[in-house]
Amino acid sequence: MKRIICFILTSVLAFSLFTSCDNSNTTSEPSEPEIIYNPNPLTGLEKDDNYPDGERPIAFAVNNIHFADPQKGLAGADIIYEIVAEGGITRFLAVYSNYRNITAIGSLRSARDQHLQCMFPLGAIYMHIGGSTVATSMLYQYQYEDKEIDGNYQSIRDVAFYFDNNNHARANGSEHCWFTNSALIATAIEKYDIDTQGEPAPIFNFVPYYEPARELEGGTADSFTFRFSDYIYDPHPEFIYNEQTGTYLREQFGAPHMDEETDEQLSFENVIILFTEIKPRSPGDILMDVNFRYGGYGFYFCNGRYEQIRWIKGMPEDPIRIVDLDGNEIDVQINPGTTYVAVVSIDEYDYLQITGVPAQDIEAEISVDE
Repeated sequence: MKRIICFILTSVLAFSLFTSCDNSNTTSEPSEPEIIYNPNPLTGLEKDDNYPDGERPIAFAVNNIHFADPQKGLAGADIIYEIVAEGGITRFLAVYSNYRNITAIGSLRSARDQHLQCMFPLGAIYMHIGGSTVATSMLYQYQYEDKEIDGNYQSIRDVAFYFDNNNHARANGSEHCWFTNSALIATAIEKYDIDTQGEPAPIFNFVPYYEPARELEGGTADSFTFRFSDYIYDPHPEFIYNEQTGTYLREQFGAPHMDEETDEQLSFENVIILFTEIKPRSPGDILMDVNFRYGGYGFYFCNGRYEQIRWIKGMPEDPIRIVDLDGNEIDVQINPGTTYVAVVSIDEYDYLQITGVPAQDIEAEISVDE
């Protein structure tokens, strides 16, 4: 028995020495660390430690009539859509990946269907106070009851919103003075059993955040300006590139667009202008019908440069896609960062100026009359 054990031990030792000598002649290549790509779907940036994995974003209908300025909380949004709501007055759809970071947001107004068509693809929780007939019908059609917090009902308004007595807009109507914050949002989510689960897919074809930013091919865009309408209260937005921060600073109504809560000027890494047909729903109607069904042309601005783009959408639940100019449905890469999207009437195309040059004078790769 002892001889057997001794033989086994000797054999194991000899095998060990053999394999040890064999390994000494082998040079192993160091393996590259695996990159785990984990982007915030609204910005394309890497998720931070506070990102709520698996949760829906949250979106708000935010006022933009001149006497309701300044707004609160817009500087913290991941993406903002601005579209004419009625007449020539615009309204924002402000979207955040994490409601827990919102110290205040507003003033909040009623829903419009053109904003819903930007929001539905995100599956976001939606906070608003009432809505147009078309918007209310669309929320019902898309079974959004368990994902919206509508302050049109006094019981909900008392729980989820607060009235700002110091808001200077109060003289023009109490509807301009309603706000909310993260604590009230959390209370409303729990009380009304709001469905928080459902992280969306990335909203654009983002350049991976670990790769260099893409340089846009069109030309230099140190600044640009446009308008939504000829209405006296049109904001006439202007964006000025800040080379130090790599962002576009937003101005409106002839002054820097400031966030009252943070005292910051609104700024964005990406600015996208989409042109389409916008007209009154019926003759004399102040509510506007925005044509998302066929898409159109537009401009993308980033890092002090621009390029012309084409966009497509389709049904209300379909995402907006930024695609190439060649007629292919190939998604253009968008650089990571916060984004501002303006949906503008094709009738206002001639009012777009890039670094002081009217858009119609830029050597175009596209025709807005197609």
